[in-house]
Amino acid sequence: LGTVGKVLPSQEVRLSDDQELLTRGPNVSQGYWGHPEWNADLLESDGWCHTGDIAGIDDEGFITIIDRKKELMVLSNGKKVAPQVIEKKILASHLVAQFMVIGEQKNYLTGLLVPNFPGVAKQLNLAYEPGKEDTFIDQEKVKAFFDELVQKALGDVANFEKVKRMTLLPHEFSQESGEMTPTLKLKRKVILEKYQKAIAAMYEKGKDE
Repeated sequence: LGTVGKVLPSQEVRLSDDQELLTRGPNVSQGYWGHPEWNADLLESDGWCHTGDIAGIDDEGFITIIDRKKELMVLSNGKKVAPQVIEKKILASHLVAQFMVIGEQKNYLTGLLVPNFPGVAKQLNLAYEPGKEDTFIDQEKVKAFFDELVQKALGDVANFEKVKRMTLLPHEFSQESGEMTPTLKLKRKVILEKYQKAIAAMYEKGKDE
């Protein structure tokens, strides 16, 4: 469970130094038709094909897809972070509606979090009135609750993968606002642009860390 299974007997797989899944076998394309220059990033001379997936292979040969290589964030110290891994750990809580981690070329991770407002209000025994989400997330009790929730969710990750600062948002990301795709994936560039002031403030607060 949670893996994509084992490789077929006719194929080979291995991981590159940066954990990209490589595959070789009769199933692999010979390359781009009419564009041999594109093949340099896809195929190695000995037949290994770069899938673009960051993966793990356990001792029994089961393959787990972790993230897309192009989605990896590189911190200012060179450390690489798979954002979906961090986000899934936090989104495992039913009290978190949405979460996006930030950190490309920064010295630590931050995040934008949308609470499950009715759920949090019930959990903390607080009053909640739809339309007044800004007031709700401004309460210190709510901020402290999510600080603790995120730290517990990331208790087993490396220090550079921990979210150091976080901003609570009063509204969910949506297709209508241009922040999500039709398949409900986050449009990270759009969100980074829209919330650039809030993001800058999180790094300003922690500039001496």
